[in-house]
Amino acid sequence: MLRVELLKIRRLPTPRWVFLVTFLAVLVASAVVIALKPTGADLKWYADGPTLAASIFGPVGAIILGAWVAGLDFASKTIRLTATMQPSRGRMLDAKLLAAVLLVVVFVLFAFGLAFGAAKGCSYYGDAP
Repeated sequence: MLRVELLKIRRLPTPRWVFLVTFLAVLVASAVVIALKPTGADLKWYADGPTLAASIFGPVGAIILGAWVAGLDFASKTIRLTATMQPSRGRMLDAKLLAAVLLVVVFVLFAFGLAFGAAKGCSYYGDAP
């Protein structure tokens, strides 16, 4: 059951789009900070710019992915068929919950790892302390 849920996550486009939008947001924030070249007291923006983008897009993306996993079968009305045909409904719901938790954890680690790396790179560029 978990394999089926993970296959949906891998094959359907929504998770890819959420990962891509988050990556692009952190990339754009880093490019803007580097292009503006803050000086003096504003040197902390080299680290804060990418972190701010991930702080906005990270939780929003996690909410979208969690709702997507939960609502995917309800929107396509396949949950009725699955729940009536599957003798172990508890296992089905457990697999859905585990897949949602795994997806959200991987996404949050991706988003904040990306932000940390971008902030480090920007701070090296800007000679921030």
